[in-house]
Amino acid sequence: MNKYYTFCLFLVLSQFSIGQEGYFGFDSDAEAFGFQTVEQIKETCLSNNVDESSRSFQIVSRILKQMGLYDLQFKMSECPNIKNARAQLVPNDAGVKEHFIVYDKEWLNQLSGNTTNWAAIGVLAHEIAHFQLDHEVRGGGSRPDWELEADKFLGFQLAKMGASLSQAQSCFAKASIKGTRTHPPKAERLEAVEIGWSRFRLESANQLTEDTRLRDVTPQLILDRYSKELGGYKVLNTVSGIAYDVQIEEKHTLSNYKTSSYTYMQQMDLTPSEYTIIDGDQDEKFRVVTTSGISGDSLFYKRPINSNSWSLGAPPNGTGNILTVEDHQFIASRQPRLMAFFEHLKLTSKPDRAQFNYLRVPFNQQECYVLELPEVIIEKGSKDKSWFRATITTKNYYSTITGLLVGMIEEEKIHYFKKEKPIIKKDKEFVRETVFSEYQQFNQQLLPSKINTVIQERNNRGVLQEEGKMEQTRTLTNVSIR
Repeated sequence: MNKYYTFCLFLVLSQFSIGQEGYFGFDSDAEAFGFQTVEQIKETCLSNNVDESSRSFQIVSRILKQMGLYDLQFKMSECPNIKNARAQLVPNDAGVKEHFIVYDKEWLNQLSGNTTNWAAIGVLAHEIAHFQLDHEVRGGGSRPDWELEADKFLGFQLAKMGASLSQAQSCFAKASIKGTRTHPPKAERLEAVEIGWSRFRLESANQLTEDTRLRDVTPQLILDRYSKELGGYKVLNTVSGIAYDVQIEEKHTLSNYKTSSYTYMQQMDLTPSEYTIIDGDQDEKFRVVTTSGISGDSLFYKRPINSNSWSLGAPPNGTGNILTVEDHQFIASRQPRLMAFFEHLKLTSKPDRAQFNYLRVPFNQQECYVLELPEVIIEKGSKDKSWFRATITTKNYYSTITGLLVGMIEEEKIHYFKKEKPIIKKDKEFVRETVFSEYQQFNQQLLPSKINTVIQERNNRGVLQEEGKMEQTRTLTNVSIR
């Protein structure tokens, strides 16, 4: 099994922590079963861990491949007699949370019948939906309205995978006719699956063009067109990493309005969860790993190029890098902008989370559709001492003529606190504008070969400051996609 598929589920699971009260089973009361520790899973499931060659693992991989998701690693365990399936994040003896999908193999086999596994696929797609739709973040366990949302998601994803309506609905063959306190009746669930299934069929039949009426444009159509221009979902969903050489030109505007300029070369190796930088000038290799505990944050490791020993720490400030260890200052700026390629794949699995305001607007001398992404909130520090909250909003600009992503504008507002008291004078606001240009064909995929970025701080009057402004141009060569 390609490690790419193993990336997929961890991304879904690692974004959220689920306690017992946040349990989402497939079709039973929330109290039916649940695990507090990894040891409890091992005891209850008789240590029946599942390897990547198993049928159930391949089912999950197939779902996530179609959803365009990717990530690191997860565990699956067969658990007899629970007559259900669930995904859960549970702590081991060391307190480290591990990611599990637990399921009753015999129960899935009974759902699947003799000739197809669509019912089993539907069950697992439904569980993944609860993560994708942020139900467990809101807590409180299963609710009928949330179950119907997950069922619509199930229908949409199975239609995307090629299932007929009856195949997409097959996992509810034995669902409760009357429903339960936590799950809706069978008829409502079948209707929800049909709504999701029909939505994909309708939208996939439509093709977004420059002449499409604004009232007919949807986030799904914008993202589908962009994916098609890049190479298509089938090609994109096989990507496990991108390596390239990059020439970086930077200009920093100092506090006295003088400027300082640098030009340097780096080798980059990106995967969905981390990236490696080889910097010959500094004779060091840097590794940046996205952490699961704080959305969008990163950990830095470094070592001399000729050493095998990694140490925690970011590259030093100065010539040749913009990666810093400041308390925050635009966490997103630490990522190379090709990471937006992976972020797009994640967005295609849940297009409804993006907002389209039925406008065409200019960006970098091009007419564009604008998608507003969900707001990201990051908190750091100790709330009984000093801490801060960063709120990041992002807008993506897609050309109405080519369908390509031509730019992004990200705004980050940082509010500082001492205990619960705001420290208003320390508040900051940054604006980052990125332009993607000179798209080129690499293997079977289209990617930008030039990326321009400007980061500026906005003062309390809303004016962008020249002092501290950073301008960067990245020119990519020797691109290798795997």
